[in-house]
Amino acid sequence: MNVVFITVDPERDTVETMAEYVGYFHPAIRGWTGPEEQIARVADGFRATYERVPAESGDYTMNHTASVFLFAASGRFVTMIDYHEPKEFAVPKIRRALEEEMEGAT
Repeated sequence: MNVVFITVDPERDTVETMAEYVGYFHPAIRGWTGPEEQIARVADGFRATYERVPAESGDYTMNHTASVFLFAASGRFVTMIDYHEPKEFAVPKIRRALEEEMEGAT
């Protein structure tokens, strides 16, 4: 499996910041950032949403789609796992996507 986190806040999420963040999860996970225009195109392609929300402190937070998008190695979209989806539903989706991929390889 290839796992990638894509930032929706490139202003704060530098390459170094993303490397530190993904390091909290697993060493094989990659973190991607880029110019705002590219991120907007990627989010649009995924039909993901994000918005900057001002905080009372003068800082801000980012509201965004928090889902896992599962793709086959061919690039074909398979399914999504919602951030709040219980493990009992998420794990079978991953297994099905991996099995589908194995069937396509034979």
